[in-house]
Amino acid sequence: MHLFYGENGQGKSNLLEAIYLLSIGKSIRATTEKELVNHSDTLNQSYGQIQATLNKNNQEIFLQITINVSNSRINDLKNRTTSKKHISINHIQKSITDLIGNVNAVLFTINDLNIIDGSHISRRKYLDILISQTNQDYFKTLQKYNYIVSNRNKILKKIRNSSTSTRELSFWNKELVLLGTFITKFRIDVLEKITQHLNPIQKMLSNSLENIALKYVTSYEQIEPLNEQSIEKAIQKAISDKQNNEIK
Repeated sequence: MHLFYGENGQGKSNLLEAIYLLSIGKSIRATTEKELVNHSDTLNQSYGQIQATLNKNNQEIFLQITINVSNSRINDLKNRTTSKKHISINHIQKSITDLIGNVNAVLFTINDLNIIDGSHISRRKYLDILISQTNQDYFKTLQKYNYIVSNRNKILKKIRNSSTSTRELSFWNKELVLLGTFITKFRIDVLEKITQHLNPIQKMLSNSLENIALKYVTSYEQIEPLNEQSIEKAIQKAISDKQNNEIK
């Protein structure tokens, strides 16, 4: 176990943020990546860099994330600041998909209490980060799902503006059902596995008086039994039921 301690402002949070950035490729605090770099408007370009060498399965892995921040003049009164992130593994440029899973980390901050008493969005995000670090297929599917949702929303907007027909939604709806079924089933299975580990601990702490279980509750109708066919039908029905309201 490593314990970091120090006075306020000495960089404890920055160190933890750097470790977590190497884990998931995103900041835990900053809204945009340019906030991570100490950048001045008087400089044309600045950069921040994080490096780590780790030993995994008896192999040495070198990770590096570089964030370049640059200024470009929009007009005489205003500059535009942009940032670009570069990820490399063993000195070879890689994507965020390749990065995730090299450094597995679980972060808990005061804001993470939202997974208990906050909205379902916080719980879903926490679960997605957890699963994505251990399964690249899930992470890639989640990325594709978000892409499909974004494109489907653009089609809906065109339909509302009468610039296309509802037939355009057919392909996107099918993809949404396919990917949504995979993601939902994966989340359910992971929570069941976590419960198997948690319950013995809860029994030990409560002298066998209490059990604990994590259950994934969807926004669809109650799904019984919890298999892929039932999940697929529930998602299809949810999309069909909502579509008329979405295009109004």
